[in-house]
Amino acid sequence: MCAAAPPPEAALTLLRELGADVVRHHAGRTLLEHLIATHDLLTGWQCTPDVAVAGLFHSIYGTSEFNTACLPPDARAQVSDVIGDGAERLAYLFSAMSRDNFLENIGQGRVKSRFGDGELCVSDDETGALCDILLANELDLAIAKKGKDRPDKIAKKVGPIFEIIGAHVSRAAADAYAEASATGN
Repeated sequence: MCAAAPPPEAALTLLRELGADVVRHHAGRTLLEHLIATHDLLTGWQCTPDVAVAGLFHSIYGTSEFNTACLPPDARAQVSDVIGDGAERLAYLFSAMSRDNFLENIGQGRVKSRFGDGELCVSDDETGALCDILLANELDLAIAKKGKDRPDKIAKKVGPIFEIIGAHVSRAAADAYAEASATGN
């Protein structure tokens, strides 16, 4: 795994302007701390810049699991102007998808939006990117809550999701999960 490239400064500035640095998240951290950690995992896995920056914004509109939005989904242009259309689309898809529906229908080319815009078409590449972002999100949360020295706890928390998405994540993401959970994959 490579060292993480720092997040773009303009992106960090926008996240601070939107209050991500004061929104409380899990494990006693701010949302911004979690978003940066997710981004850092993705860059360490050598994901594309769009995927890594989407990870930096993955819950800016809230998610089905973290319903605190820093920005409503009708203000997508504000994010797109800073991170680009491709990264913003991935961040929007991650926020819009009902996680349970995504996991139940993975690889079927669509996600059900929780924002009322019906079903959204998702390419195979976008599915892989969403799975990498989801794994980075879950690994960061597990490590923050359980600590890096508890691979058994990480496996217990992240394993059920990895069982579903494992075939869709990048090799680097799968290797990172195997290392963090000591599964020996």
